[in-house]
Amino acid sequence: EALSAEEKDILGKIEEIEERRNRVNSYREELKVSLAEKKARMDELERALLEKEKEKREVQKELGDIGRVKSVLLDRERLETFRKEVESFERDKRALKDRERELSLKIGSFTKSEPSESIEKALSDLRKKKEEVLVNLGNLDREIKETLRKLEEKKSLEKKIKELEREMRVYERIKRDLGGNKLQEFAANLMLSRIVERASEYFLDFTGTYELSLRHDGNLVVSDRVHGGEREVKSLSGGETFLASISLALGVSDVLSANARLESLFIDEGFGSLDEETRERVSDILELVRQKINRMVGIISHVPDIAERFHQKIVVKKHGDFSTVEVIY
Repeated sequence: EALSAEEKDILGKIEEIEERRNRVNSYREELKVSLAEKKARMDELERALLEKEKEKREVQKELGDIGRVKSVLLDRERLETFRKEVESFERDKRALKDRERELSLKIGSFTKSEPSESIEKALSDLRKKKEEVLVNLGNLDREIKETLRKLEEKKSLEKKIKELEREMRVYERIKRDLGGNKLQEFAANLMLSRIVERASEYFLDFTGTYELSLRHDGNLVVSDRVHGGEREVKSLSGGETFLASISLALGVSDVLSANARLESLFIDEGFGSLDEETRERVSDILELVRQKINRMVGIISHVPDIAERFHQKIVVKKHGDFSTVEVIY
């Protein structure tokens, strides 16, 4: 495809002329060989004819004339055979000379038909053109290789650009998220999920039945592992609500304290809202909490009947401008 029609035509003519020249030279050599063979054969026949002539003269010399030869030494049949041989030699000699002339004429015609100076010049020009074509082909080959190399570089750069674009999209999303409240909301939701997850473990441990979870709308619900179903936390009884509150407090404590161990838990107020039955059981519930979490539990309350249910307590009394503290074991 890299060669033009003109260049292909030139190369074709060069090959055609070279082929014709080779055929002429080959045929000329064949004719020379054939001519040499014919000449050798003609020389051989001439030598044989000379030998026969010599024999004939010797016979004539010894016997005087051909008639006497016929009557004395040779019979008619032998003489006829000899005559035929001589005639055959003469015919072969003439045929060889004719063939020699014919071959000479052909060789002469081939000699005259050899390429003239104009053809030789055309051949020289065509060879130069061929060299130019080969040089152009070499240049085209180098250009093709360079183009392929640049294409590979382009593919590599396009791949890097796509990677950078992906990174840019990630950075733009991070920038967009950090620019608003999404990061804070995400962190808060993540923290709340961990607190509820940890609180649910405590609540299940306290109740043996219930778990806490967050609904998709962000509201806290209670799940029943035994009977199944889900309900609002406001449907819990007073004691269950108290345990759920403690569970959430412990969940917050665990998440916020990370690996730090908390050995005590203080519950401030919240008992006034309990029903009478729950207040009656509050000491039992707190003892359950203490056993489950293995921590000291302190109650801060202004409700006297709650304080009376505990044997160990610190009583703070106000006296006008000052207060007194009494520790009861």
